[in-house]
Amino acid sequence: MKLRYLYKYVKSLKPNDIVLFTDAWDVIIIGDCEKVYKDYKSFNKEIVFGGETIFGVFYDIFNIFNIFKFDLSKPFPYLNAGVVIGKAGAIKELLQQYTDKTIDDSVDDQILWRKIYLENKDKIAIDSNAKLILNTCLTSKKNYVYEDNIFTYKGTNTQPSIIHAQGPEKLGFKDYLNYIKY
Repeated sequence: MKLRYLYKYVKSLKPNDIVLFTDAWDVIIIGDCEKVYKDYKSFNKEIVFGGETIFGVFYDIFNIFNIFKFDLSKPFPYLNAGVVIGKAGAIKELLQQYTDKTIDDSVDDQILWRKIYLENKDKIAIDSNAKLILNTCLTSKKNYVYEDNIFTYKGTNTQPSIIHAQGPEKLGFKDYLNYIKY
């Protein structure tokens, strides 16, 4: 259903409008708009996704054959669909092209976006160093530092503005909130 809502929304925007779309229930945005935008622009791509450490072959059978097409030299090589930022026109164009204007709610957004990425690397970047987006799956909390209102992930020595604490509450989402002082 996420894809359908995203597609409907970007159709209502101007092509160069910037959209930040998240899972929301397990995402913390700690950077201000200026930093988020600056870091997004540094990728020099129309669309940026967070990267993750694992491939998830158990639910992503399509991409199992493409596992080595990702940059495995990076700490977060695989596209994670939980956070995307990009130009509305580019998102609309790709969703329209790959869904034939109809997005079934049963379509797994991660599988679809990975397929789209592999065929459109000229338009899409993966934040494979957690510069803007940190996906926390298989990262260690001992690598998190929060000082002077700045969150640093020591694993890549970056200050991501968006933290995607993947997984339901039972995986400890509230623990991540303890690192951020309101």
